[in-house]
Amino acid sequence: MSDVLTIHFVLRLSTDKACLRKLFLIQDVMMKIGDIFDAFGGATRLAEAIGIDAIHAQTMKTRRSIPVTYWPALVKAAKRQKIPGITFEHLVRLHITKKISP
Repeated sequence: MSDVLTIHFVLRLSTDKACLRKLFLIQDVMMKIGDIFDAFGGATRLAEAIGIDAIHAQTMKTRRSIPVTYWPALVKAAKRQKIPGITFEHLVRLHITKKISP
């Protein structure tokens, strides 16, 4: 079954947003920092999951960068909430793809 057919099939079976977010993560669509926040249900929910203030999480989302000090809590929270695809390796890939000015 192709990815498009798989997504279409699941979309017809489920209207649960959390389920759909997890499906897209499994399909390896999480290509931006903002997608991580969306997978948790927004900046406030991500903040609650990793134990920080919501305003700080919103700032991270706006800056499109999650400080390394929060990565262990983020990976652990993703596992706890069964959000696939959020690994240390993936976080590194997302952060090193930024263009670096000389």
